Amino acid sequence: MRFIILNMFFVIILSSCQTIEQSRQTEARRQVEQRYIDERNNRLQGDVNILRDDLNVLRVEVASLQETVNEIRSLTLESEEKFRHAKANQEKVIDNLRSLLKSELSSSSDTNNKDIEGHEHIVESGHTLSAIALAYGSTVTAIKQANKLDSDDIYVGQRLFIPQ
Repeated sequence: MRFIILNMFFVIILSSCQTIEQSRQTEARRQVEQRYIDERNNRLQGDVNILRDDLNVLRVEVASLQETVNEIRSLTLESEEKFRHAKANQEKVIDNLRSLLKSELSSSSDTNNKDIEGHEHIVESGHTLSAIALAYGSTVTAIKQANKLDSDDIYVGQRLFIPQ
């Protein structure tokens, strides 16, 4: 019976040693896993820090681009306003030139042709000096002299004095 008790005692001790060894192995495994997790967390934290730095750089770049876009918008609006102003001025100049041309033509035909009888003709598309002279019974030379024309060129809308 002593042998059985000793045997049981030995089994219990052996069993306790195995349990202790398993506990040590489990603890060692847990420590290795914890170190792996800690290292992984450290790497991830480094990645997060890099991404935060990149995000800050991108925010600065976006702010700079927004400033540039705002400057371009401002310049565009300013250019559009200048263009509208220039176009309005151009239209005023054209209107003034038309008025001056009309008054010059009318004064020219009035002063030069007061003593001469004739007709006023407004040039239409397809008209030529020779066709106009023929239609009014005049000559190309007489029409050119009466209107102070240096060439046979005439334009649509032009007012010509046609002497008889």
